[in-house]
Amino acid sequence: MGPEEACRTSGRSGDWSVSRPKRSNGEVMLTGLYAKLIIAGVILAAIVGYGEWRNNAGFNKSEALWTAKYNQRENDLIRQSMAETERQRSANEAAKALEVERIAQLEADNEKLSQLIKDLSDEADKDPAANSGGLSDSARLRINKVR
Repeated sequence: MGPEEACRTSGRSGDWSVSRPKRSNGEVMLTGLYAKLIIAGVILAAIVGYGEWRNNAGFNKSEALWTAKYNQRENDLIRQSMAETERQRSANEAAKALEVERIAQLEADNEKLSQLIKDLSDEADKDPAANSGGLSDSARLRINKVR
């Protein structure tokens, strides 16, 4: 159906508009409404898609930032743990060295004391007044040496 025929069917002369087909019950077809709904749906989908894209971009940026912060924190904790372990190891080594030195000093002091006790015991055995009831001057001096 061309423009002239549409004009003739509408009954208006000089009007080039096309008449809309009518249904049997007289309602106008809703193709224009469907087209508007489809266009509105596409626009809405585009807006929602753009929002999701921006949201995901922000989320990914935030995720990368927090992942970097977390990794940095973990590395700092590992470094601190290693430094503390090293500090404890060196403190333990120093304590062991001091212990060895102190044990050697105690053994030397013990040896000197044992030698002094042996010498004083030998002197007491040689003392002529060892069997008397009191302390002689030499016994008193030997006791004072042990203090």
